[in-house]
Amino acid sequence: MVYGFARKLLSLAFIVSAVASAQGVPPGLTPVEGTLRPLSHSAQSTPLRKDIPTIAKAANGAIVTIVMASNDKPIARGTGFLVSQDGVILTNYHVIEAGNVAVVKFPDNTTFPVDGVLAADKVRDLAVIKIHGKNFRTLTLGNSDRIQIGEEVVAIGNPLGLEQTVSNGILSGVRADKEAGGKFLQVTVPFTHGSSGGPLFNMMGEVIGITTLVYEGAGNLNFAIPVNDAKLLLTTQSSALRSLPNEVEKEPEPPVSKPKPPVSKPEPPVLWLKDVVWIKEGDKFESAFALAPMCDHIKLYRASDDEKAPSKQKDGTLDITRFNSSPSPMRPAKNTPYF
Repeated sequence: MVYGFARKLLSLAFIVSAVASAQGVPPGLTPVEGTLRPLSHSAQSTPLRKDIPTIAKAANGAIVTIVMASNDKPIARGTGFLVSQDGVILTNYHVIEAGNVAVVKFPDNTTFPVDGVLAADKVRDLAVIKIHGKNFRTLTLGNSDRIQIGEEVVAIGNPLGLEQTVSNGILSGVRADKEAGGKFLQVTVPFTHGSSGGPLFNMMGEVIGITTLVYEGAGNLNFAIPVNDAKLLLTTQSSALRSLPNEVEKEPEPPVSKPKPPVSKPEPPVLWLKDVVWIKEGDKFESAFALAPMCDHIKLYRASDDEKAPSKQKDGTLDITRFNSSPSPMRPAKNTPYF
């Protein structure tokens, strides 16, 4: 009897299943305990927003320091991050352009020599390098075309050798530069030397840019390359490794020194009496030249003769009664300072 009852229940289950199949399940609904419930919103939307500590913790081990050396002498340092488990690293071209040897250093002080370059774009300042190994922690690349001005962003890098420095800010603009071959993300996140090549995250923990430029002395003006440019470079990378660029920076030629022309003392300015005031016979120096831009010690001479300058009177003024009121130009004495 129990066996027969069990068969009835099983048959009933098949009937219910067949009815549900015949009626069909509306899109976006799933049967749960005999009822139809809508799928949760999170299952249909973008990844959930994360806080900054969660983003930093998830990225730990995937962001590295790149040390460039020339003949075993360190000459430059920058940042990079892993994008595949087999050791592919994304960074800026200017980080690796100088030097014939490169070493990648992880936060736990593990180091790997760089095997070579997989792809490079000097105009966009991007490079893809490779280290030997497997099962490396990687970062997730987002879509830089979906960013919105004003959204919060996070950068992690190695400014001045301070590894795994976390900074945040906002996306303040998207700028186009034809000479640099594309767009740049303008952010308020502070960068400095050593940050180049590091990841710029959105608040879902996805990489949306590569930190690249900083305008020193111009306030908080910092720029990153959109990650979609780097994704395009990753798809065109070569399977064969190339050597490091090892570009030697040319020293600027010393400027050619030109002989300085001899400095000649300019002639004293000419003071025309009519430019100030007409002097009447018997006037004193102070009253006649009260508005003149000169000191009372300036000596005046008639341009037409070599008469001596008038002498001072007892009250300290100059008696110019010997000069008539003719419109002859007057000149300061040649040994008199001018101003």
